[in-house]
Amino acid sequence: MLKNRLERYAQLAAENEELRAQNERLKAMLDYRKQDDDYVLKLARVVARDPDRWMNNVLVINLGERDGIRPNMPVITPGGVIGKVVQVSRSSANVQLITDVEGGSRVSAVVQGPSRAVGVIDGYDAQQGMLILSKVPLDEKIEPGQRVVTSGFGEIFPPGLLIGTIESVQTGEYGLSL
Repeated sequence: MLKNRLERYAQLAAENEELRAQNERLKAMLDYRKQDDDYVLKLARVVARDPDRWMNNVLVINLGERDGIRPNMPVITPGGVIGKVVQVSRSSANVQLITDVEGGSRVSAVVQGPSRAVGVIDGYDAQQGMLILSKVPLDEKIEPGQRVVTSGFGEIFPPGLLIGTIESVQTGEYGLSL
C-alpha cells in the first residue's frame, strides 16, 4: 500500500509541475493581451508538428478558418514573434516558424535604440539557437541587450512586435550580423 501511495505521489508531482508550467504560460499570455490592445489576439495551442515537414519548422495549431485565421497572419507568443500562418483548414492551421530561413521565412526588423537600425532576420544558427539579423548598415551602433522588433515593412508583420534581443554583434559579408 505504501508503494502504491509513493507511485501516486510521483504522478501527482508530475501533474502539479505541468499545471504550474501551464499556469505560468497562461499568465504571460494574459499579461501580453493586456499590453497589446491594437490587435485581436486569439489563443491557440500547438497540436502537432507536421512529420513530413519536421525539418522545415512547421507547427500545426488548433485554430482555423472557422476561428477567423487566414494565411500570412503573424503568430506570436509572450516571448515574441514565432512565425506566420501558411496554410489554413477549417479547424487548424500550419505555422511556418521564423527559424525556417531555408523555406523563405524572412522578417524585416528594427533594432530599438537611438538609431533604429533596420535589418532582416534571414538566418538561424541551430547550434546556438539564435536568429541572425543581417543587412544592417556597418555604421550603426548596435549593442547586446537591445531589443529587436518587427519593422512593419512588408505586409505580414505589423510594426513593433518583439522578435528578441541582441546577443552579439559581428561583421558579416553584407554588413552587420547580430
